[in-house]
Formats: sequence, structure tokens, C-alpha cells
Amino acid sequence: MEQIAILLPVYNDWECVNRLLAEMETLMASNDINIDVWIVNDGSTTEPTPEYVLPTYLALKKVKIIQLIRNLGHQRAISIGLSYLVDNYNYQAVVIMDADGEDKPEDILKFMGAWEKNPGDVIIAIRGKRHESVFFKFQYRIYKTLFRFFTGQNIRSGNFCLIPHKRLKQIVTMSEIWNHFSVGLQKSNIPRNLIVCERGKRYAGQSKMNFESLIIHGLCSISIYSDIVGVRAILVSLFLMGVLFIVSCVVVCIRLFSNAHIPGWATYSLGLLIVLICQLFIITIIFSFLVLGQRSTSGFIPIRDYKLFVFEINDYFISNTTHGYLKNI
Repeated sequence: MEQIAILLPVYNDWECVNRLLAEMETLMASNDINIDVWIVNDGSTTEPTPEYVLPTYLALKKVKIIQLIRNLGHQRAISIGLSYLVDNYNYQAVVIMDADGEDKPEDILKFMGAWEKNPGDVIIAIRGKRHESVFFKFQYRIYKTLFRFFTGQNIRSGNFCLIPHKRLKQIVTMSEIWNHFSVGLQKSNIPRNLIVCERGKRYAGQSKMNFESLIIHGLCSISIYSDIVGVRAILVSLFLMGVLFIVSCVVVCIRLFSNAHIPGWATYSLGLLIVLICQLFIITIIFSFLVLGQRSTSGFIPIRDYKLFVFEINDYFISNTTHGYLKNI
């Protein structure tokens, strides 16, 4: 069985990649650890530039790029890269992390320590201190609150994790990780070991996560629990139908057994209530069929379908005369 692999989804962050690889080389060499690094190039529009080219690696035994045929987004890049590794290699464990410096290389050693104590658990980082702007933290708080409201679950972790060999094949058969890796992992009920890791500072450039991206990210995470959201919507609709039915009975009783004589009020009120009840009934039926349809439909299975999006595999090598990687190796 081969050593540990590091999986890095990347979109245009090549300066960050090189700085991360340099730190990782120093860290792993000092701890006498050998690793392979796999970079998933998520349809980047730029290439590594010569000024960031680094010396030859020793502890990093293999550094390769999985070139995707188009930009698919962070979550899907992870599921494709992980599926490729499971399908073609036999690693003891795979560490998934961002390449921008916010996931710190030294935390990999924490993961390995926790993994030795709990070899069957997925080791996942939960964030302590964060370095984002106040506005981003406010948006993220709203996202977590809405996620809790719609799903009844708390979201505490991101993509930074270590997956042991025992769990790799299990995870890449889950269609949920195609839309949102960390939430799909959470829903799977695979044994998890959460460890606190302080978020690092970005090496260079700006985060690709803007307001619109955060909304899409949030919707994708909620979609993982679409069956629970659907059931909750059905229960709310039934509750509101019950309330409206009681109000309708009250209106009829007031009209028949009281001396209130406002012309047409009972007819208009009862008519409006009946329309609302009918609309809620239709909504309930629609959500019922959506939940049933979702459970009977086969979605994207990463290990089965990932090859559709892999363009080629390149060796990432270090040279002062190239743009950082060699194609068609």
C-alpha cells in the first residue's frame, strides 16, 4: 500500500500552490514523512509562472496535476480527484485541503496523530479562530443559521480532512459529495473525529468566494438534505392547513351564531381561506412527489462518472525554463 496523498483543488491559485508545496516539503522532510501531492486543476485560466518555481522536492515523492476538462467548482473538483485516486491508487489515506494557505500544512501532523488513535475514523478539522472580514463572518453566520433552520443540522466543518483507506471507496460511491463534499460526508454517518484547527491566512491573492458564490455554496449544502427539507415543508403545510381549517370553522360559527351583520364578510373570508387551503394542499402534494422522486432517482456517482471530466494527467515538475508543469507525461 502506498503512502499518504494530498489532494489540492486549485483554480488560478498557482502562487499559493508553490508556497504551500515549499512549506509542505520542509515540514515533511523534517518529520521524515513521504507523501504524494495531487493537484486538481479546476479549469484554471492561468498557468504557473516562472518566478514562483521552486527547487526539486525530496519528501514530496510525486507531484501531479489532474486536469479537468472544464471548471466545475471546488466541491466537484474534490469528488473527481478523490475518485481518480481511489480508482488508480491504493493510498493508506488521502488528505483533502485548500491550496491557498488557509488550511495549514502543520495540521496534517495533527490529523496523522488522531488517525493513529482512531484508524477507522475520518479526521476532520473544525475551525477555531478565523481571519476573514467582519462582513464575510456575518454572511457565514447567516448561512449556518439558515442551514440549521432548513435541515435541523449544525454545520461545523469544511473540506479539510484526512480520509483513511478503509473509508475511501465508501465515500466515492456517495452522490451527495458531488454537490457539497463536507455536508455529504456529514450526512453519510461515517465515523468522524473532529479536531480544532485554527484557520491560516491566505498566501496571496483574493478569495474566489464572493456573496453570490456563498449563496450557491449554501444552496448546494442544503440540497444534500433535500429529503429532510421536503418533509419539513410538508409538515409546515399540513400545520398551516389545520390552522386555516380552524379559522374557517370560526368564521362559519360567527356567521351562523352571532349577531354580526357585515355584508359579505363571511363569504369573502371563507372563500379566501378555502383558496389558501387548496394552495397548501397542492404544495404538500408537490413536495411529497419531489421527496419520493428524489429517493428513487440515481444521481451522479463519483467513482462511476468521474472519467467524463478528466482531460489528462500531468507531472508537475520544477524548472526555470517552463511554466511549472509538463503536459502529456
